[in-house]
Amino acid sequence: MKTRTLFLLFLTVMLLIGCGKTTQTATAAKPQAQDVPEGFTAFTYPAGKYFQYETTWLRLPSAYKEEAEKKGTIEEVAYTTDVYGDGVTYEKHVLVYLPYGYDQNDKDTKYNVVYYEHGNGQNYKTVFTQEQFNQLDHMMANGDIPRVIIVFTTFYMIDGNQELAGDGKGGLPNLFYKEVTESILPVIETKYNTYLTGTTKEDFVATRDHRAFTGYSRGSGATWRMFHDAFEYFRYYAPMSAGLSPEGGVVAYLEEPIKANPDLPFFIYTCKGAAENPKDQAQIVEQLLTSEYFTYGYDKDTSNIAITISNLDHSDRYVPYYFYHSLPVFFGK
Repeated sequence: MKTRTLFLLFLTVMLLIGCGKTTQTATAAKPQAQDVPEGFTAFTYPAGKYFQYETTWLRLPSAYKEEAEKKGTIEEVAYTTDVYGDGVTYEKHVLVYLPYGYDQNDKDTKYNVVYYEHGNGQNYKTVFTQEQFNQLDHMMANGDIPRVIIVFTTFYMIDGNQELAGDGKGGLPNLFYKEVTESILPVIETKYNTYLTGTTKEDFVATRDHRAFTGYSRGSGATWRMFHDAFEYFRYYAPMSAGLSPEGGVVAYLEEPIKANPDLPFFIYTCKGAAENPKDQAQIVEQLLTSEYFTYGYDKDTSNIAITISNLDHSDRYVPYYFYHSLPVFFGK
């Protein structure tokens, strides 16, 4: 009896040790789970067919929808562009969000810049509701995300006309990336206190660590293409709620600029809602991880691609939530 008891005890200990090793290995392979701040709610999307790891997504407190005490300011900036080769110089505008405390006279304080492209049917004026700007105010004032300048762009060429767009609709070639890099960046980053020191291509490449491009839905497609076409200008990319299916395959398409610029680091943080079926973007991540050029994880110093899944549907009103997750990875808190 005593021998049997000792054997059972030995077997139990060995099983526990084995389980401990298994758990330890699995934990080491996954990014660490985020602590849920007070007032936030969390949603965990489990690992499965299309995801290597479970992802934890935090939803902002409802109080963030209300007006913040420390508010940013919003300005409209005009620019012209003639990059489309049709002989027309288009007069266009962007909306610029400046965080609370921004001081144009404080030349010593430099700001990172995030360029955001809207979805189908929106424009630079209607891209965010007041509630969404309130959320930005709260997040920046509370230190949830870094204080950055956010520039709201549009691929539509004429106000009120959705039939002509720089991303290839209405007869124009898909040269929106040239509009952004040649017409928008010089105007914005010389007007505000950014890290840019000149307006040559070399100056933009030298400051790409302080610049991100992101977009929702149709703007998400523009973000994937920006990675391919303007890789030297932006280090960070956050495509939200849409994938990409280029000719020749997504892996070859996104490997191309990396191979051409092997010394330039990058990070892609892709986001989507489970309620809108996240499979397409998850498949992109899975495909890219077959490439030697992509490493999964949430640390920009050791990895270069990550994905977060929310439990929300397809709507640009959730863009601030995605900013909450991606911008700290890009620029730190």
